Amino acid sequence: MRITSADEAEWERYAGQREGRTDYKLLARGEAGTPDNYELTLIKWSPEGTYSPRHHHNFDQFRYPLNMPLNYSANLDVPVGHLGYFAEGGYYGPQKIKGGCLALMLQFAGPTGHGFMSYPETRRGSTELKQRGRFEKGIYRYEDETGTTRNQDGYEAVWEHVNGRGIEYVRPRFTEPVVMDPEAFGWQPLDSGDGVFRRALGVFNERGTAANEYRLDTDGSVTLVADGRRRLFFVVSGEVDAGGTVCRQHAAVSLEPAEKLDLRNTGNEPCVVLNFDLPAFAE
Repeated sequence: MRITSADEAEWERYAGQREGRTDYKLLARGEAGTPDNYELTLIKWSPEGTYSPRHHHNFDQFRYPLNMPLNYSANLDVPVGHLGYFAEGGYYGPQKIKGGCLALMLQFAGPTGHGFMSYPETRRGSTELKQRGRFEKGIYRYEDETGTTRNQDGYEAVWEHVNGRGIEYVRPRFTEPVVMDPEAFGWQPLDSGDGVFRRALGVFNERGTAANEYRLDTDGSVTLVADGRRRLFFVVSGEVDAGGTVCRQHAAVSLEPAEKLDLRNTGNEPCVVLNFDLPAFAE
């Protein structure tokens, strides 16, 4: 089990293959190069904001804006407190994210197991590609061996450079990002918890990728188990004891398969915890 407080994490600069500056705080990550790698981060966009063209990825992601709507396509936003699921292969954009936007971002391997390129790998690949080309508005522009200017999606160019092969995209399971309003879901009591409720936001594919919210009323407690998969938890509001460590707003807990987590509300108001269940891949 790993616990990270956003207040104690340092801001780092993202690689920058998109337009505008983006900084992040690392809350949890997997192992680079593995089919189930992931990065859970707080993302902050610089005052000028950022732009990226319409594109798609070979991985999955969840987006959870914390202070202002998060744009993902023309006239389409993920509102504050809503959860967006962006499935591998599905197109979105162009997006213009406003400066100062703060969001929780989870990027991870999609169910087909193409993996997720880690932030350090992305930084290295972007730096190396800048030696023979340039990134402009999310596009990588370079001259090939004939002197012809070529244009390629920035992330795609970095991925192919780092991995040494052409990228593959799957047929998308969802044609558009899925945006969920948790407040529209009902709380259901947990038989295994005392004063604990859950609202299931969705199970999204055959490998069990899922999102839930848990509410622990005052003095509520529960034991949650990572049964065969990684489970991630993010404190949206309130205060909770996680296995002996007090976690306040924007703290994150990551569980490896077979680990368990004892949660107990230690505050004076209900505590809400957002949960992600990552896809399970066979050994």
